[in-house]
Amino acid sequence: MLKYLEDAHFFTSDSMDRLKMALKKRQQEEESAWLQDQTPNQTREAKDHNAELDAEAALHIERKNKEEEVASLIDDLCDGP
Repeated sequence: MLKYLEDAHFFTSDSMDRLKMALKKRQQEEESAWLQDQTPNQTREAKDHNAELDAEAALHIERKNKEEEVASLIDDLCDGP
């Protein structure tokens, strides 16, 4: 579209330069806004992933504690009276 406007001499070279700069600034603002929109999603995904890892770690610890408890009970039974 810019090429068409340039070829048609619709704008003076000064106004064409300002138009190009305005379009570039707008594109940068849109990219910045898009990145800002993506950050909360990434943060939420990271928090969800960390929560899953925490839950897995808690289950692993609980399972390990139960195994130790069972091993202790077996030892107590084997020692017997």
